[in-house]
Amino acid sequence: MRLNAVFLAVTFMLLHSPMAEAGEPVVTRTAGDVAAGVIVSTSGIGPELAWWPSARWALRADTAFFYLDRKFGIAGVQYNGDARLTSVGGTVDYFPWDDRGWRVSVGGRANFTELRAKGRARELVRVGQIALTPEELGLVKGRAWFPRAAPYAGIGFTGPVGNEGWLSVLDIGLLYQGKPRVRLSADGPVTDDPRFQPVIEMEERRLVKELKNLAFYPAVKLGMLYRF
Repeated sequence: MRLNAVFLAVTFMLLHSPMAEAGEPVVTRTAGDVAAGVIVSTSGIGPELAWWPSARWALRADTAFFYLDRKFGIAGVQYNGDARLTSVGGTVDYFPWDDRGWRVSVGGRANFTELRAKGRARELVRVGQIALTPEELGLVKGRAWFPRAAPYAGIGFTGPVGNEGWLSVLDIGLLYQGKPRVRLSADGPVTDDPRFQPVIEMEERRLVKELKNLAFYPAVKLGMLYRF
C-alpha cells in the first residue's frame, strides 16, 4: 500500500508540474501513426513497436533480454550463477493533453526471467542439523523463477527529438512479478537420507523470503523510436 501511495503521488506531481504546462515542445499525434525502435530498461534491451489508434491513445509492445553471469559463495559452497531476464510486454497509453508527451500507461509482461546456480562444496558444510562432506553433498543446483504474468502500471513521456520523425521514450513504473518460486537439489549420496529433504525444503522457503523484495520490481525504460 505504501508503494502504491508513493507512485500515485509522483504521478500527480509529474502530470501537474510546470513542465507539463509550459516549456515543452509541442507534440503532434495522428491516428494511424506507427513507430519502431530500441529500448533499454530494467527488464533488458530489445525492440519496441508503437501504434496510435487515435491522438490520445497508443499501444506499445516490446521484447527485452539481458544476461548476467557471476560466481559467488554461500555457506561453503562455491556457485556459478546466472540471471536470464527475458520478457515480452505490452502497454496501453493514454495522453491527457492533445499536444503534450506525458502519458499514463497500464499493461503487463509475459515474464520468463530465471535465476540459476550450481556448485560444489570445498569444505564441510552444515545444512540444518546435518554436517556434510563435499563428496556426500555432490553437485548442488538451484533455480528461482516468478509467475509468468506480471501486470504493470506507470507514467511516461513520448516526445519528438528534432524534426526527422525521431521520438524519445521514457517510462517509470512498477512491475508486479508476484511470489518467487525456488527449487534446490543435490546429486550426492545424501539425497538418500530421509533427513535431507525437509532441510532442503526449509532452505527453499528461506530463499523465497529473501527474494520477496523483487515482487514489486521497479520498471524504468529509455528508448528511441522512429515514427513512419
